[in-house]
Amino acid sequence: MKSFVNDLVALLQVDEGNTRVAALSFAWVVMEGFSLDRFAATTDVQTRISSFSWGPSGTTNTAHALNDVRTTKLSPITGDRDSAPNVVVVITDGASDNATATTVSIPMYPGPSLGMFQVFGRTGSQTLGGGGNFGL
Repeated sequence: MKSFVNDLVALLQVDEGNTRVAALSFAWVVMEGFSLDRFAATTDVQTRISSFSWGPSGTTNTAHALNDVRTTKLSPITGDRDSAPNVVVVITDGASDNATATTVSIPMYPGPSLGMFQVFGRTGSQTLGGGGNFGL
């Protein structure tokens, strides 16, 4: 999974300053991560992602992770820019323990609206709130 994320980061324009990346790992709690203003080079982002450790298995609190993204990662204090759209990609190895809480948390995102919110998991992908406009 970390290789996939690092391949995705390689496609972004981090070195040029056009894209900022924040990331976190989670199970039932957010375990580690970094904010948008932490790294300005693709290789630094990839090195940090590669150092993430796997958390305890058995729980997937996606709603909690999304709340952390909204309240700490997408903040002007941690590098969020009003002039840049926010895109949130959730990659997980399992379904959310509380799909309702996860779906309810999506419309709380500030900023420009996107038409879908995609969660990629080991068992396939699930569109949450497809067709609606949810601020991301």
